[in-house]
Amino acid sequence: MHNEAFANLGLDYAYIAFEVDNDSLEDAVKGLRALKMRGSNVSMPNKTVVHKYLDKLSPAAEMCKAVNTIVNDNGVLTGHITDGIGYMAALKDNHIDVIGKKMTIVGAG
Repeated sequence: MHNEAFANLGLDYAYIAFEVDNDSLEDAVKGLRALKMRGSNVSMPNKTVVHKYLDKLSPAAEMCKAVNTIVNDNGVLTGHITDGIGYMAALKDNHIDVIGKKMTIVGAG
């Protein structure tokens, strides 16, 4: 899906999956910077630990203490959490209005 989107946008990018455990996470983040990779996604259990190796966090990632997206802007690694934004966008795309309603979100990170 990602590689198809890159091709359609004319971007010379490739989306590749790597298995990274907590023990090699710091080195993987250093590799992201050293190889000038544009960014990375992060899954559990790393998304609650990776913040320690980043330069900055978005306000949402800071609040959640979790990161699922890393953006590399000229060597500055910023962690973001996109779960909430993605969830809200999916609701909106399906014409579900939750503004002013009570909602329960289970899970953190």
